[in-house]
Amino acid sequence: MGWRCKAFGHSVLSRLPLSGCLFYGVQRYITRSLPDSPAKTRERIGAFKRHIELVESLVTLRIGSMSFYEFGAGHDLLGPMTYYACGVNRQVVIDRNSLLRVALLNNGIQQLSMPCAGLVRPPKATVGPDSTNGRESLRELYGIEYIAPCDARATPLEPGVIDCITSTNTLEHIPQGDLRRILAECYRVLRPGGVVSFKIDYQDHFSYSDTSVSAYNFLQYSDSAWRKWSPPNHYQNRLRHSDYRELISITGFEVVAEEVQEPSEADLRLLGRLRLATRFGSYHLNDLATRGAYLIARKPVQACAE
Repeated sequence: MGWRCKAFGHSVLSRLPLSGCLFYGVQRYITRSLPDSPAKTRERIGAFKRHIELVESLVTLRIGSMSFYEFGAGHDLLGPMTYYACGVNRQVVIDRNSLLRVALLNNGIQQLSMPCAGLVRPPKATVGPDSTNGRESLRELYGIEYIAPCDARATPLEPGVIDCITSTNTLEHIPQGDLRRILAECYRVLRPGGVVSFKIDYQDHFSYSDTSVSAYNFLQYSDSAWRKWSPPNHYQNRLRHSDYRELISITGFEVVAEEVQEPSEADLRLLGRLRLATRFGSYHLNDLATRGAYLIARKPVQACAE
């Protein structure tokens, strides 16, 4: 499907009542993009495990004694389930809307239960339906408190109660103004010395389904023109690596580590041939061409929770 057709479809769906349920139905029963393929699930598990590896390299606490908080966990909670399998015992997981689907959650649990190097403990059992759509089972079996709907800009969490915050391929879908408020909330709920680990995808997400456009396609459009192609349920803010570093630093965090997916020479040549929007004219070419990153930051030890 061409990316413009896909953007139009997202735009129509986002305007309909119960758009979230409709979008899920399209993904599950029409495009069949859900559940993820086993290969895609393994790839995602690897990305979540990398969060744990990076965090473990930077903290003195044992993973099993730390409290984790994840926002933007999605339909299957594969990230929190992977963290459990890596030894995390206490998690708070939120979504803006109630996205959890028990069938997809259990599909991920089954994948995690297969032999997989590096997992401390495969999940015990699939989650059965209960009065709260699997939430009670998640809490009792896996120590995961799923809260949705919940606004990541103003959570019900007490100040300084979280040791580690993670987010995976979510920040790029949030407007910049909301991002600042979410990062400020992360700072509030994180204990002094706690860490955040963000995985961010800087590529045009339409390029995944339309191979006729590149990962940098969206950099050609002005903000007003791009608004037409960035509907609410597939919003892409187009911020670059330097923008995220600045936002994180402004909030009060100290960036302590990063893993950057550097562009290739072919990427740089491709980007150099594009006619970029004026907005991106002041960026270094390498910054514009960076495809993704893990950004890990720490709340200063001397910081006091408000």
